[in-house]
Amino acid sequence: VCLRLCTHKFCLGCLKEYVKTSKKYPCPCPVQNHPGGPCRGTVEQRELQDLLNKEELEAYLIEERNAG
Repeated sequence: VCLRLCTHKFCLGCLKEYVKTSKKYPCPCPVQNHPGGPCRGTVEQRELQDLLNKEELEAYLIEERNAG
């Protein structure tokens, strides 16, 4: 899977698990050792829809609303 904002690439299963456990909204790119500091890309809404099933996406969006 390639994130649209930063073009970093990840295994589908790895990125899905990262999104489900990150508890950060919006979900940041997992790349932390980027030259100049952590990557500033995020997992976009349309990418979340491709990664998560309906129930997982609904749970993510509820958590996002509650965090904001």
